[in-house]
This record gives sequence, structure tokens and C-alpha cells, in this order.
Amino acid sequence: MSLRLLHLNACGLTAHAWKGGRLHREDGFATDDIAGFVRYLSIHSNKRFRLLLDIAEESLVTERIPRLRGVDRKTLIARRLAKRFPGSELSLTVPLDRSGDSEDILCAAISPPESVRPWLAALTGSEARIAGIHGCALLAGALRERLGETGSAGLLCTVEAGWVRQNWLVDGLPRFTRSMPLPSAEPAGIARSLVEESGRLQLFLVGQRLIRIDDPLEIDWLAPPALAGAIESAFREQKRPAIRIRVTDTFTAATRLRLPDPPQSTQCSDLLLAVLARRPPRLQYAPATLRAVDRLHRLKRLAYGIGLTAVAGGMLAAGWANQQAAAMRRDADSLTGAAATFAAERRTVLAGLTVLEMPADTLRARLAERDGLLRRQRTPDETWPAIARVLDRHPEITIDALEWKNADDAGATADSTQLLGRHRSSGTTPAPFRHFVDELALERTLNVRTIRSPDPADGGRFVLDIKRPASR
Repeated sequence: MSLRLLHLNACGLTAHAWKGGRLHREDGFATDDIAGFVRYLSIHSNKRFRLLLDIAEESLVTERIPRLRGVDRKTLIARRLAKRFPGSELSLTVPLDRSGDSEDILCAAISPPESVRPWLAALTGSEARIAGIHGCALLAGALRERLGETGSAGLLCTVEAGWVRQNWLVDGLPRFTRSMPLPSAEPAGIARSLVEESGRLQLFLVGQRLIRIDDPLEIDWLAPPALAGAIESAFREQKRPAIRIRVTDTFTAATRLRLPDPPQSTQCSDLLLAVLARRPPRLQYAPATLRAVDRLHRLKRLAYGIGLTAVAGGMLAAGWANQQAAAMRRDADSLTGAAATFAAERRTVLAGLTVLEMPADTLRARLAERDGLLRRQRTPDETWPAIARVLDRHPEITIDALEWKNADDAGATADSTQLLGRHRSSGTTPAPFRHFVDELALERTLNVRTIRSPDPADGGRFVLDIKRPASR
């Protein structure tokens, strides 16, 4: 990721590179070394830059305006910003609470911006990609949240080399910010001065009605390890019950921020830069005109990415179409080969056939006759099983012979079976024989006709004519 983080304070500007989740210091420039900064920008012309302003000129104020919409609201806010921060192009507003016909807005700006303008001129003159301009006060809420501090309101104090910045935060937004120099003394002396300043700051917040007089003041201190212990000891010795403190050294804070390596220095600004690189806040001071080069570059990269995606998609589609065409060619070649093989086999079969000296009409007539004979041909497959089933129920009947006659070519409507048998009974007109005949008639709708009834004098012999209706 080609991101460069610039840190501007009262001593000058330092440039850092953010690579692999680590902060690497690249260069530093004094307040009057603008030419060196321009040379640095020429070397890194294709990089993105985010500028962190750690200066005393960052100002915050809460304004109450009527509830308006559209152009009227924008015009009123622009007029209030021009009145509060004259001549400052680095400003922003944040809506806060609404009540009735009015609303509160937070106005923030770098005012006066004279200490920032030479560096901005160098950035814009080099056509650098400015991704954002941020203030320490606007980053304080994100830093406090990442450190795991709870509470909707509290004071975050960050101690730098020779400076301390105090930020009063409500719901993650700064309502008051101030920078003050530290006395040149040993850590214990600096800590005692910070305790005294905390008491004065508490009275100031009560006077501004930011806290109530009976509410304890919660302060989160972020300081280098050499000073963190001294601050905690100084507050313990002073025994101020109206002030509750939590002291975190920069190394512990780096661990809570999950930085891969300990920071190269013990400055709180390095932690702010890490928060800025990982999750830049939405609120920032750079107007759209300063971010135009970065937006244009991002649009170019987006268009380039879309073009590459389109080209890759076209190549994939072309490759898929080529594979489909190759598969179709293989199928066509296979079908052509199969057709040639079939044609050769057909010629072989035709060459082996006997040529009939017969007209085509005569051949068709003979085939039709053959089909008719096949349709009229029948077998006793249905009649004889029916006779066998009935005979199983009449053991007094004995079969001597069965004669099957197929329908003739004269148009007979049924096939017939001559059944010759004997009936063993002592009566002259045996009822069992009649039952036998009736049951035969019921089987498969057979037509049964008695040609000769059983004659006891002739051993009970009889003859039946059984016909099955022809299926048409």
C-alpha cells in the first residue's frame, strides 16, 4: 500500500511510510525547510498522503442554529464558519442535538491556518495525492475507543515531548481541545504540574457547563513510559477524589492497538498515525478541491481495474467459445466418420443381397399377403390353458384327444378345438357333464357346442367343439 503519513507540529513536519502494518519514519523537515519537503514529494509523486495536524491552532466551538434545510442551511453554516474562523479554508461541521426549532452543530477549524499553508502549497504545487487532512482532536475519540476506554464522556490527555494536549470527548466527538507546553523539569516535576493543571481544567469545564460541579472528572492519560508512572504517583500523592485517572503508557497502548512491533519512539503521535492509517475517520479538514487529484487517480485506477476485468472476461469468454468450437469440430468429425462407416456397411450389405427379378408393385403385394397370414395365424395358447383349468375341477372327465383347427383363408371368424373325451358317471344325463360344459363356456368367453353327448353304452365318450372368437 503506497500510503505516506505526514505529521505536522510546532517543530516541523515528519514523513512516515505505512508498510505491512508498521510505521517507518522516512524523513523530517524543519519549519523553514519547505524546499526539502518539495524534493521529498518529487521522489514520492505516486504515493497517497494523509496529513495529521498536531498544532495549537485546531479550534472547536458549538453553535446553535435554526432548523433549516437545503441551500439555506448550507448558507447559514458557511456564514457562521466565516464569522468564527475568518480566512480558514480548513473547517468542518458536525450536527449534534436537535431540540424544537433549533439544533446544535460542532464547528471545527484550523484557525489561523498560516502555519499550515506553506506545507499545503507544497503539496498542491507538486500535485500530490492528498487523501485527507486530519486533526488530533478529531482522532482522539477513535484512539480512546481503540484503547478500550469506556464512558460516553471523558478527558483524554496525550503527552508529547514538551507538550500536552487535552481533549474533552462526548460520544466520541471532541467538544473542547487545548495544547499547552510542559515545564522543563524531571518527570516528577512535570507530573506535579499536570496535577495542578487538571484541577484548573476541572474548574474550566464546570464553568463552561460541560460537567456538573458534583460530577467527578474522568481523565485518561497517555504518556511515554518514563512519565506514565510519575503521573500516576503524583495523582496518588495529591489525593484528589473529584478526579479519577487512568494512566496508559505508549508501549501498552501499542499492544492494545495490536501493532506488530513496538513503536520506534515513545511519542503519542505515532499511535495517532497508526489509527489514521488503519481506520481514517470520516471527519477531516481537506476540502474537495484539495482531494481532487486523489479522487481522479482513484477513478483512473477504478477504470483501469474495470478495463482489466473486461479484458479478462473477454479472454475467458473467447477461451470458452474456442473450447466449444473445438468440441463441436470433434463431434462433427466423429459424425462424419460414423456416416462414412455406415455408408460403407450399407454398400457391403446391398452388394450381398440377391437381386429379385420382380416389379416393385408385385413385391409390395406379396409382402402384404405375408403380413395378412401372420395376423391370421393363431395358436391354442389361450384356449388350451382354459380347458386345463376346467378339467382340474372335474376329475370325472378324461381327455382322449384334442384337435386344433386354425381359421382358414375364406374368412372364418374363429379358431376351433375338437375335444374328444369320456365321462365316467352312472346316470343317463349326468349333471356334472353339463356343469363341465357351462364352465368351459365361461372361461375366456369360449363358444362350446356339444357334438356328441356322453353315451354310457360307449364308455361315456363325448365330442365338444370349442371356438375362441377371433380378435379383429
